[in-house]
Amino acid sequence: MRFRTKNLKSALTKVLLLVVFCMVSYTAFAKTIYVDGANNGIADGAEWATAYKTVKAALAEAAVLVETEEFVEIWIRAGEYKEGEPMKMINNVRIRGGFAGMETCKRQRIVGENETILSGEDRYRVVYNSFTLAEPLTSSAVLDSVTIANGYSSDNPRGGGMYNFRASPTITNCIFRENIVADYNTTSYGGGIYNRFSQSDN
Repeated sequence: MRFRTKNLKSALTKVLLLVVFCMVSYTAFAKTIYVDGANNGIADGAEWATAYKTVKAALAEAAVLVETEEFVEIWIRAGEYKEGEPMKMINNVRIRGGFAGMETCKRQRIVGENETILSGEDRYRVVYNSFTLAEPLTSSAVLDSVTIANGYSSDNPRGGGMYNFRASPTITNCIFRENIVADYNTTSYGGGIYNRFSQSDN
């Protein structure tokens, strides 16, 4: 019995430490915006219960917040998101999928579960990062644990899923599938992702 009690205390201590770590890491140092496509109630992005319904709405708020915050996190609950137009990443904004919708820390996500799909609906690019030499997109922009699917490009047939021009975002644990570019001439390439004038920090 003493052994079991000791193990229980040890387990509770680890849980408490994880909760404290999450609070310190993400409350003290980052503003987090929540997205849940199933939310039909009040939406201000402040917590899961009042999450924005679209990633687009979260990015709009992030663009304002990042002017005063060191960086901003966008957490997206599992599901398929059809934004109606391409999304554009932002420096110092970290977009993360793979959440069940109750986490208080990204470490609580279960790898391989809670697929978060950003879809182009076979009509448009999913992510379109077009920047300039003077103001490029850097590796401070993060896309993590999402699936880029059903992206499409025909007007400039490159990068159906993601197009990066003078953009070097950090992409981790992402899946690109079923993205296409119009196949009408030899300049059509990079169905999943296309990079031009992009750089690596390595």
